[in-house]
Amino acid sequence: MKIFGIARKTATILANLSLFLNTFLPFVIATQPAYAQDSEGAVPTISEPTPTETATPTVTETPVVTEAPTAIPTETIVPTITEVPSITPTETATPTIAVSYTH
Repeated sequence: MKIFGIARKTATILANLSLFLNTFLPFVIATQPAYAQDSEGAVPTISEPTPTETATPTVTETPVVTEAPTAIPTETIVPTITEVPSITPTETATPTIAVSYTH
């Protein structure tokens, strides 16, 4: 009968441990920072490209155009207003109120 007592105590200890882990382990995992789940050995290295020597620019001659412009304006046209806009008032209708009493 002692064997059943030891097995019962072992089973209760395992059940309580399982219950404890199922209760608190999700909170512990959720509170860890994201980088804590990665291994520290796999840190990516950031490498900047090394500047290469730039080629020296080659100077090429461009032909100079010495043509005279073909269209030269000879006179300036100034627009003139021939009519003077004017506003003439029109007669306004006087409102009348028609009142009718019925008994």
